[in-house]
Order: sequence, then structure tokens, then C-alpha cells
Amino acid sequence: MALIPITGTKLFRDTENMALINKDVSGLEDYKSKRKFAELQREQINNVKMEMDSIKNDISDIKKLMVKLLEKG
Repeated sequence: MALIPITGTKLFRDTENMALINKDVSGLEDYKSKRKFAELQREQINNVKMEMDSIKNDISDIKKLMVKLLEKG
């Protein structure tokens, strides 16, 4: 398998099957770290949404209890 570099890129052409090969390891690592960071952000956003829903439910329960107390008093 002979690899011929393609000018102006970090790609190589395999002469046997004409496939393009990307040998940019740092680019791959950058992609993986960005993808992991994005996944962590999505998880954090989902956690905040769940906490907000819980707080909304708690506030709703407190309102209901206050209305009951005012009705009795």
C-alpha cells in the first residue's frame, strides 16, 4: 500500500484502491474533545431543565397549600 500526499491538505491517496486516508491525528483528537465537551454541555442543560421542573412543581405545591390555609383562616 503506497500513500501519496495530496497537496494543500493532510490527506493521502492510497494507490491500490484510490481511497482517501486522513492521517491528521491532532484533528481527530480535537474533534473527539469537542464532541465530548458538547455532550457534557447537553447533559448539564438537561440536568438544569430537570431541576427547574422540580422547582416549578414545588412552587405549585406551596401555592396550593397557601390557598388551602387562606381558605381555612
